[in-house]
Amino acid sequence: MKSEKQATDNLALARRIRAAGRPIYIAEDDSEAPSIPSDGLRVFQSGGVMESRLSDCSIGTAIVIFLGITINLPRFAISAFDLELPWEQKQFYWLEDPLEIDQSSRCYRFDGRDLPEFDRSGVLNHCANIRRTYSPG
Repeated sequence: MKSEKQATDNLALARRIRAAGRPIYIAEDDSEAPSIPSDGLRVFQSGGVMESRLSDCSIGTAIVIFLGITINLPRFAISAFDLELPWEQKQFYWLEDPLEIDQSSRCYRFDGRDLPEFDRSGVLNHCANIRRTYSPG
């Protein structure tokens, strides 16, 4: 049985092969998803101009995107998040769950001064877990 990380790595590799110009079938991208009707899931950018932004910080560029996700399905799980940027990125990583870092902090933080902190309850990064299902709403 494949682990989640192994499956995610295999999917990323397949997408890189396709991006390099080699035709390859990727079930997650190419097969139809009859079980997810268009009204079953809605992902949209929310907030105003200042909420979603790019900021320069000591380790690179911090990207903050305010999203809303509405689920109208009996059972739904988030397996992973991905972000496609209009430029080539050599390294990209999601901020780690603050509870996994030091067990006491409840705020996501970027390295650098004058960058905002975000309470864990308002961040989706730690919500990607294929074993955790969400109710409609």
